Amino acid sequence: MDELTVLRRAVTEFDRRLRDVAGDRWRWPTPCESWTVLELVEHVANGNRMAVLLLNGATADRAAARVRRGGLTADAAAGDLRDSAEEQARAFAEHGALQRLCQHPADRISGREFALYRAGDIAVHAWDLARATGTVEALDHELVAVVLTTYLPWVTALGPNDQFDPGHDPGGSPQERLLTALGRRP
Repeated sequence: MDELTVLRRAVTEFDRRLRDVAGDRWRWPTPCESWTVLELVEHVANGNRMAVLLLNGATADRAAARVRRGGLTADAAAGDLRDSAEEQARAFAEHGALQRLCQHPADRISGREFALYRAGDIAVHAWDLARATGTVEALDHELVAVVLTTYLPWVTALGPNDQFDPGHDPGGSPQERLLTALGRRP
């Protein structure tokens, strides 16, 4: 499966769960410490926008400063997320985008690697959203397999920090291994 397909499938997994969010569910807590569902959705939308900026040559600091917005409302969240996902898809699909080097906050990486890392982040947050709202937690099996082999080694190499808390690999299904290694409790 190519990088753009992996990214598209991750976005689809997140969007599938987002459709079930309404009413007071936006204020419900998520497995991401101290984030509500609305804050999780804003985080993913901001990550999408940051990817566009990084692919277009912005530094990590400049991109992060431009996407920190806050104040997203529940009424606008789903549309904002979908718009940002479309912007991201167009940016990664641009001629030469997968070969470009960009300055991700954790490392200098190619657009190809970045597409896979975005897919991993979005896929794991799709599970977070499902857990928070009580919807289907099982992720696309092929997507999980790719994320497990591409995203997890990178995150694990970063070690524990303020963004990730890699745990240990207890075995189990690929999804259970991925989530546990990322500090989730499936």
